Amino acid sequence: MSDAQIYFSSAFITGFSALVLCVVVALRARHRVIARHFAGYTLSVGIWGLFVGFATFLNNESLSYLFSLICHMAGIFIPVTFLNFVQVYTDNRSRVIRQVIRGGYVAMGLLVLQILLVPKLFIASVTPKLGFYYFPNPGPTYHLWVVFFASFVFLAHAILFAEALKLRGTQRQKILAFFFANVIGYLGGTGAFLPVYSLPLFPFPYGNWGVFFFTVITAYAVLRLKLIDFESEIKKTLVFAGLFSFIFAVFAG
Repeated sequence: MSDAQIYFSSAFITGFSALVLCVVVALRARHRVIARHFAGYTLSVGIWGLFVGFATFLNNESLSYLFSLICHMAGIFIPVTFLNFVQVYTDNRSRVIRQVIRGGYVAMGLLVLQILLVPKLFIASVTPKLGFYYFPNPGPTYHLWVVFFASFVFLAHAILFAEALKLRGTQRQKILAFFFANVIGYLGGTGAFLPVYSLPLFPFPYGNWGVFFFTVITAYAVLRLKLIDFESEIKKTLVFAGLFSFIFAVFAG
C-alpha cells in the first residue's frame, strides 16, 4: 500500500470505530451526564476520522476542500470535549478549569463560524502532495488552532495523571487505561498534522492507527474496567465493530 492508502484507510477505520463507540455509550447510558460528555468526545473523533478519509481519498479538488473543512470543524472540538469529559469524570471542581472549558467552547465556536464565513483563513487550499490527490494547506488561523489543540490536550492529560496518582486498585487502572489510550491516540494524531505542513515524518502515514488504538483501548476500559458502567449487552455491538474494522483493514490491504 502507498502512504496515502495507509493514511486514508486507517482514517476510515478510526472514524467508524469511534462512531460505534459513541453510539453504544450514548444509547446505553444516555441518562448519565458523564456518558453524554464521553459521547460528545468520541463523536468529534469519529466525524473527524471519516471525513479525513474522504478528503484524502477523493480525486476531486472541490470535494476534498469541502470534506477537509468538515473534518476540521469536527476536529476543532476534540481537545475541548476531551478536557470537558476529563473534568466531569474526575469530578474536578476547579473554577479555573471550568472557565477554561467554557472559554474553549466559545473560542472554538467562533473558529467554526470563521471557517463558515471565510474558510480560506483556516484552510488556504488543497493541493497534490506526499502522494495524495489533494491534501489541505494551512491558513493563518490554523496555526492558532494547533496551539490551542496542544494546550488543551496537555492539560487534560495532566489532570488525568494527577488523578491516577491519588487512586488505588481498579479506579487507578481505569484512569491509567484511558490515559494511555489517549497518549497513544494523540501521539499518533500528530501524523495528521505533519502532512499539512508537508513534513513526511513519523508517525505519518501510520499515525491514524494510533487514534484507532485509542478506541480499542478505551473500549477495553469501558467493557472490562467499567470506565463507564452500563449494561453488558454492548459487548456484542463492540465485538461486531471490531470484526468489521478488522475485515475492512484486511481487504483494504
